[in-house]
Amino acid sequence: DEGALLDRFKNGITFLKRNPTIFKFGAFSYGVFVVLIIHSIMLLPNYVSNHLGADGATFALADVFYTVGALSAGIGVRKLFKNTHPINGIIILMLICVGVCLTLGLTQSKWSLFAMSILFGICNSGVRVLRVTYLFEHIPNNTIGRVASILQSLNLGARALLSALFLVPFFVKDVSRAYLVEACFVFMCMLILAINAKKIKAHQIVDD
Repeated sequence: DEGALLDRFKNGITFLKRNPTIFKFGAFSYGVFVVLIIHSIMLLPNYVSNHLGADGATFALADVFYTVGALSAGIGVRKLFKNTHPINGIIILMLICVGVCLTLGLTQSKWSLFAMSILFGICNSGVRVLRVTYLFEHIPNNTIGRVASILQSLNLGARALLSALFLVPFFVKDVSRAYLVEACFVFMCMLILAINAKKIKAHQIVDD
C-alpha cells in the first residue's frame, strides 16, 4: 500500500544518507544514460534532418550501429575490465562518451555519426554492466530496490532538466550546441567520480 511504499522510500534515503559515497557513485554514474536517452529520443532526429541534411535511412543506420556497439560491450566489457576496479572502467567509458558528444557537436558527417553511434552503444552498455556490478556488491539485497528507485528518480529529473533546456530555440536551431552541453554534463559527472574514486573503491557499507 501507499504507506509501505513511503516507508521503503524513506529506508532508501536513510541508507544513502549513511552511505554518501554510494549516493555519489549511483547518481553521477548515471551521466551517460542521461545523455544517451536525450540523444536517441530528442536530439538525433533533429541532428540527422537539419544538421546533416540526411534522410530516414541515416537515422535507422545510426540506430543499427548503436546496437552493434551495445551488444559488443555487453559481451566483452567484463573481460576488458576484469583486472581493474569498476569505477576505473566507468571513468574511462565516460571519458570516451565526452569525446563522442564533442565529435557529434563539432563535425557534420554521416560516417562520423555512425562511428560515434557504435561508441555510444559501447559506453552506455559498458557503464551499465560495471555500475550494476558495483551496486550489487555494495548494497544489501533487501535495500537495493529502494536505493535504485531513488537513484532512478534523480536520473529522470536530470533528463527532464536537460530536455527542457534543449527545447530552447538556441539549441533547436543548431542541435550541435546541445551535444557540447552534453559533453560538459558527462565530464562534470566523470570528474566527480574521479575525485571520489579512492573512497568509492574503499567504501564499507554502513547499514545499522
